[in-house]
Amino acid sequence: MPPRKKQSTETLKGITIRVVNSLKGPTPADEIVQKILSIRSETGKKLNSTIRTYLKHEIGQTLVYLDKQTIVPIALAFQGVRFRINLDEIHEKGYLFYREFEPFLAELNPDTVQFVSKDGTSLKTDHIKVENKRKQSYTWQQTEYFSLIECFPQQKIQVGDSILVSIVQYQPQPIFCLEYETASQRQEKKIHKKNQELANILFGLLENAYDEYIMIREAIPTAYCRLQNPRDYPGDNWKKVLKTDNRLCYMDWRIVYPEAQTFRDIFMDKPESEKEMEIKQKQAKLSPEKAKRIYCWKVSFSYNPDIWRRLELQGLNTLAEFDHCLREAFQYDLDDHLGGFWRMIQRGKTNRFREIQIADIEPSGEGQGAELRIADLDLQEGNLLKYVYDFGAWLEHTIILESVSQPSTQAKYPRLIDRNKPRYRYCEDCQQKKSKTIATWVCIECSNEEQRIVLVCEDCLNKYHQDHSIDRILY
Repeated sequence: MPPRKKQSTETLKGITIRVVNSLKGPTPADEIVQKILSIRSETGKKLNSTIRTYLKHEIGQTLVYLDKQTIVPIALAFQGVRFRINLDEIHEKGYLFYREFEPFLAELNPDTVQFVSKDGTSLKTDHIKVENKRKQSYTWQQTEYFSLIECFPQQKIQVGDSILVSIVQYQPQPIFCLEYETASQRQEKKIHKKNQELANILFGLLENAYDEYIMIREAIPTAYCRLQNPRDYPGDNWKKVLKTDNRLCYMDWRIVYPEAQTFRDIFMDKPESEKEMEIKQKQAKLSPEKAKRIYCWKVSFSYNPDIWRRLELQGLNTLAEFDHCLREAFQYDLDDHLGGFWRMIQRGKTNRFREIQIADIEPSGEGQGAELRIADLDLQEGNLLKYVYDFGAWLEHTIILESVSQPSTQAKYPRLIDRNKPRYRYCEDCQQKKSKTIATWVCIECSNEEQRIVLVCEDCLNKYHQDHSIDRILY
């Protein structure tokens, strides 16, 4: 009897990494999957999906995607790539922030990094960790630096100076070539063009991501490798590019949309937020013509779009007035619960939207964003908003701007101009008395006891269900 063939103990993840590292250049993802399947001698949709998941998890670590279908090992992709360290933030002379290098090191040990000068001379390097004295939940516990005294000139470093970094070798030992550039040597046109290209790539990655963030360790290597000429004269460091582009920002280990930083403004307790400043500036610029424009909205109850209202408001009407109109149109309590507005912005060409909160309205009409006027939002026909009444019950509504037109001289605004045809339901107590009265409430307590929906009118509510928990019926 022939000896049984010994099964390989190598994990699927291990095989995936080994196959990727063996690639000689850009390779279609489908081809890589087939190579891995042939090693495993297995097939199946589930295994295929698992391999593709492993590949996604290795982005920025062992590989990058040059496009949606093409993979290249990171050691090959990084060969010769150049980036810049802007010397705008220096701990002290000769120290560089490790964070600028971090996305280019993946999981490599920073203590193994070798720095060389342009002529190949090795530069003395120390990897230093400094404990942060002020430890907050939103800051790192440690700040890391590379001490590179030899790569700095003897004269005083000027703001605007840079170090140009070229990745000479990535594996087995990372070797970075450093070249000092003074502020006067900066090629601003090339830098601006490179910055814009990098920002556009990163914004495209964010727009197409499933979540409203992308991880820095994945996004930065991918974006640099997707530059048209990543080995040419470099733009600014990725951190500076993100700081100067109003579509993006970074928070710790993620790249996010700017509105994700709002909580930091609150946490740091600024005397006046940038959002409030922007509202005041826009209000000052609002022309009489824009103030009189009529905005026609269709507002649908998100949990049942067959329930809707059509409202007209003018550009001068505030979101507090819009909130009041919605409460009246849907018969919500005018004296209780918060209302909130969000702007819905489509993410790229996907069917997903990012939600930017623009107002929290108290029943009194006060609140953050309450004074913001409709014309200040710079909306176009077809744009979407979201409205929520009662943050506890979370009654959500979708608002679409159907048209923008000139006002009618005979109309008074704001106004309700149309609504869905109600499909009325009737009070059970009244039906037992041979009367047909429209039900306005669901008795939650009776419904739970009888395991069915119990409908009551206003009079029967006061007579028989006064102390019961109830919920209003929306028609």
